[in-house]
Amino acid sequence: MVLPGTPPRACHPAAHQQCSGLNVKHPCCSISNDIAVALIYTIAGGLFVKSYVINLDRSPARWDRICQRFTSIRLEFQGIPAVDGSLLHYDDVMAIYQPIPNAATLTSGEVGCFLSHRNCWSEIALGQEPFGCVFEDDVIISSHLPQFIGDDTTWIPADADIVKIETVLGRVWLDRVVSMLPGNFRLTLLRSLHFGTAGYIISKSAAKRLLKLTERFSDPVDHVMFNPAFGVARGLKTYQILPALCVQSYHLYPEGSDLVDSRALTQHSTVRFPDNLENMPWLKRKTKSALRRIWRFVRPTSENRNSLRRRPKQGVTRTTASQ
Repeated sequence: MVLPGTPPRACHPAAHQQCSGLNVKHPCCSISNDIAVALIYTIAGGLFVKSYVINLDRSPARWDRICQRFTSIRLEFQGIPAVDGSLLHYDDVMAIYQPIPNAATLTSGEVGCFLSHRNCWSEIALGQEPFGCVFEDDVIISSHLPQFIGDDTTWIPADADIVKIETVLGRVWLDRVVSMLPGNFRLTLLRSLHFGTAGYIISKSAAKRLLKLTERFSDPVDHVMFNPAFGVARGLKTYQILPALCVQSYHLYPEGSDLVDSRALTQHSTVRFPDNLENMPWLKRKTKSALRRIWRFVRPTSENRNSLRRRPKQGVTRTTASQ
């Protein structure tokens, strides 16, 4: 699908060095909530690492701020316009969106968001690099980001399909720590639904698989990618960086702020599958395994069982048949 609109204007050259980490005060570090796409790239040590930032053409202020933020952490970038769901024709939407009976209908913004991420996956699938980074333009980005998308990506496990680098400031189920990373960061396996697609690293092979599996879709992109109730997410090996490297601005400023323009592009629809224990087969397996280990530890041995059988009950005298 051809992306509507014209390319966003060039980013500002000014760098705001006082913006560092997620505890930022400068307006350039607070990104608002509309959606669009931009190609961000870093050349370091001969390695070309690409990322994608989603931003709408009709949100130039957001684009300016995301440009300034990436400049402040010395990452170069180039803009590509995203899909604006409000501009899509009904026939175009129904060609790729498959409604589910008795389920909530996706909003036009959710459809546009999904198509924008698909455009990112397409760029990654066609590229030469084994991994790509995808961001939405409403993220507040940590100053530690360059060390993870710079010239050393050996920290990414070979079996990783996705590494989620975002937080929504909520609780999620995490498995064991896989590895310790520089700067006291940790890498763990993500085992439950983790809302949001504002920041993640995806492998080239996973991008190809997602493109094939989502030629038609019925649910929001973050649920398709990160909700274990969906078969697609269950088939992906997803890791989580702790602490996270980015957070959407409205999670930090839910009541609004002069650092944030408007709320999200659209209100979200109701998802089909809640995040409950029935949707976590990994947790069932781990619980059963733990119970088996406990039983092996506490169950009586055969020697103890025989001893219990031979021990007479108090107050009872044994007699023989001759008596």
